[in-house]
Amino acid sequence: MRKKSTVLNKIRRKNQLAKHESFRNEGVNHGFFHWKDKGRFVKETGSVFTPHQFEYFLRSRGYSFADAEVKLGLPDGRSKLLEIIEDFSIDRLIITSGGWLRGIHQYGGRKALVINDLPRIEAIAGDFRPIKNLLDEVFPEQIEREYFLAWLYLGCQGFYHLEKFCPGQLLVLVGDGSDFVQRNLITAIFGGRSTNSFHQGAGLVENYSWAVPSVSINLGSKKEREQFAFFLELCETASKRTDEYLPLYSRGSICLKHNVECVQVLEKYLFTPEVSLSVLSCSWSGVEDSVALSEQVRLALPAFIWHLQNEYSIRADLIADNPCKIKDFFVSSVKNFAFLGSPECEFLGYLRQLSGEKSLEESEIQTLMEVAVSKSAISKLTRERSLGSIMASLAHRYPQNFSLAPGDNKVWTLKDLQNLKPVT
Repeated sequence: MRKKSTVLNKIRRKNQLAKHESFRNEGVNHGFFHWKDKGRFVKETGSVFTPHQFEYFLRSRGYSFADAEVKLGLPDGRSKLLEIIEDFSIDRLIITSGGWLRGIHQYGGRKALVINDLPRIEAIAGDFRPIKNLLDEVFPEQIEREYFLAWLYLGCQGFYHLEKFCPGQLLVLVGDGSDFVQRNLITAIFGGRSTNSFHQGAGLVENYSWAVPSVSINLGSKKEREQFAFFLELCETASKRTDEYLPLYSRGSICLKHNVECVQVLEKYLFTPEVSLSVLSCSWSGVEDSVALSEQVRLALPAFIWHLQNEYSIRADLIADNPCKIKDFFVSSVKNFAFLGSPECEFLGYLRQLSGEKSLEESEIQTLMEVAVSKSAISKLTRERSLGSIMASLAHRYPQNFSLAPGDNKVWTLKDLQNLKPVT
């Protein structure tokens, strides 16, 4: 009886060894990695196993966890488990990545496993007239159309050829055509998926397109202005990424309705050219069947991408020596529209009541305005922005009419304010 048992054990061990050999093509780690923070084992396809489940998996590959069987020649399951924990550990599991392809990537002494690639459209030479006609419609001014193409071209280069990636300005599209362009061109070209940072828990790493639709901003409220500022800061942070943190590869765009309330999120940036922000007007009369147009644009995308990659070149006067490779751009029509609802514009309306040329200290200007208008109205204007900041912004916009005298006495010279037009 014992002899029969010994024979059966030998047969079983032989079968286990044969099974183990048959799975050698799975690699040393059998396609698994140890996820440090979670204490789990992750397959290259994204399946997550508990330690108990992974042990069962190793048994199915011919490994043994019994000392007696290991001594008799069966592969040691415990050793394989420790080997994977020590040599095949990861710090981060990512489903998709804006700037990494599927596989293992290192950053700052850490490792991340990317499960899937974002879909990329195969470029094919052909007819892209539906897209050309759309761009002619939504960007009737050639300079705006050229700027949009330059921004899209650089983003396309970075997404389809990762080694050519460069950061991009946050692109703001203002008007009825903005959502259509964002959804059917920007996001469609950049992987077909997007992240809206206005939503809590938005996955910034997973997508190349960071896209905020126009429905996210309706009132220009304090909260919406803060969200806009946070989104802009995120885009600037992504452009300054270092090896210490998980790299962010992205192109950020945001859509705004063309009304005074919505564009108020921009008024803070009218006089701050140092931020990476570009604003275009994206008007559109629309079409009755936008679904049909969306399909025409989708079918033209391979030819349009081929055109960007093989025929297009950036207009010389848009090129800049900065990380984004093109200049910032703030179209005048939107800038004027945003200025109309700003504290500077309202304060200018009060200042225009002063006649002739005057040299006044800031404290004198404050007193004059409180007498001419009301103390509460002026206090409301200067609550979030100091009078000195408002005056400096006006001087930036109207250097011929506002100038600050040398020294620390904050004396402003005001000239010809009655004939000054708020919108230029």
